[in-house]
Amino acid sequence: MTAIVGVLSRRGVAFAADSAATHTSASGQKITNHANKIFTLSKYHSVGVALYSNLDFMGIPWDNIIKMYRNDFHEKKFTTLDDYIISFWAFIKKYGSNKNKYQRRTHY
Repeated sequence: MTAIVGVLSRRGVAFAADSAATHTSASGQKITNHANKIFTLSKYHSVGVALYSNLDFMGIPWDNIIKMYRNDFHEKKFTTLDDYIISFWAFIKKYGSNKNKYQRRTHY
């Protein structure tokens, strides 16, 4: 189970998550206490995303997909949070249609 807590003020938003994760494989389950669950969508702007539950998409970990998006994103800046969401989901759609190309860029 993941716990994510957020605080909203006039100056911005802060959020945090626990670091426990359960990894399931054919040999059973393993619990670790060092999982990253919060990532930035941009290296240059304060826009973040938090993960919970299933940590992969089409067999690729979400953190790798977010890092690939950041590399393609570069220094683009949007005026609203909705624009960041639209951009990220457009990348996800492109990723789905080009999965093999992105898998070559992904390191497990």
